[in-house]
Amino acid sequence: METFNKIINKVLKIENNNFFTHDSSGVDPLIKVLFGFNNIKKNNPFYKQKFIFFKKIINSFYIKDQREEDVINYFNKIQRTYNALNRFAFLYKFKKAKIIVNTDMILNEIKENDKNVICIYHENAKYLFKLFDLLKIINMSLIHSQNFFADPLCIKNPYNNLPFGKNILYYIHYFLTEKSRFFYKIKDTDLFLKFHSCQFNLTEFLNKYEYLLREKTIINYVKNTINDDLYKDIMNMIIVFNTNKSEKNKILIDEKFPKNKIVKIFTPYLNIFLNSKYLLLPILKYKYAYELEKKLTEFQRFNPLFGRIKVIYKNKICKDGKIRKLKYKDEINELYINFNEYNNDTFLKDHLSYKHIDFENTNNNFVLIYSENTHYNESDSEDEDADEDEDEDEDEDESVS
Repeated sequence: METFNKIINKVLKIENNNFFTHDSSGVDPLIKVLFGFNNIKKNNPFYKQKFIFFKKIINSFYIKDQREEDVINYFNKIQRTYNALNRFAFLYKFKKAKIIVNTDMILNEIKENDKNVICIYHENAKYLFKLFDLLKIINMSLIHSQNFFADPLCIKNPYNNLPFGKNILYYIHYFLTEKSRFFYKIKDTDLFLKFHSCQFNLTEFLNKYEYLLREKTIINYVKNTINDDLYKDIMNMIIVFNTNKSEKNKILIDEKFPKNKIVKIFTPYLNIFLNSKYLLLPILKYKYAYELEKKLTEFQRFNPLFGRIKVIYKNKICKDGKIRKLKYKDEINELYINFNEYNNDTFLKDHLSYKHIDFENTNNNFVLIYSENTHYNESDSEDEDADEDEDEDEDEDESVS
């Protein structure tokens, strides 16, 4: 603040408050008076106070059209000088600062000039991060939640547990989009770019993208939760699916079936189940509820006996000479359909039209309703194919003759 006031005095050549002293500076004495008597005080944060200061001067009744442009030019010159000094001071501190951390998150040594390594100056020290590691830290803060309710946290430096300033967040964005050579290959940038579009305002970000944070929270939960908790959620999902179904249409899994296999097989279905329960957009909840019912039904029909334990007996000669059937082993029925089974019958034509999909909820049964919109007539294609066939036939006839 004192520096800014000194720059005002130097630029406008205000000395000893002799505003009307005759000199050869060429500065309007009235402008000297306005800038001199309105020196910045310590009432508000500096970045805000200096613009309040400028607003007072520019709105003064002493300023008329011919002086307004001069005031703006002087203020711009003061700003440029102040910013140049700030930049010089920052570069000096940055050059003299020591690198506190020079390893990535798995303790591999990294250097400042390595590809996709960002150097962050924070609290008078340098910290090196791999861009991938830094984005993981950012995403973990933004998708933080309590029981699937979004509760984003401020982004902190993991080495000193202090929040990054906005200037650092803007620098990370600049480095990511302008200096990173493989920006288009880096995953998990979506949330950070959306956070940037909100000027790194957590309140605006939460209000605008809470639905997206809920989706990311579910993905993160399924990805990072221990198997025992996932197993409980999966069994709950299967219980919900079996409700109001006959015995032959239920998925029944024996208690002896290995838990780790159940988690591996049903985790993709669990992700859909959680989306159908906790997403904020009703149309997406209905979509996932319909998809889950469809996929679990296909799963059950593919192998109705999945999860059962078959006891296999083997004839054995006992000591008394009699042949008896004794238990030989338990055989687990674990044949299942691939989750990503894809029907590509319409693959070559699905770019020609779209279907507007809606869902009707009737007693918790979701019925698919859609209307088709197309600008393509399949009969035209058939006619073209037929014409091509006729042309080929004619060519063949000519060649024969």
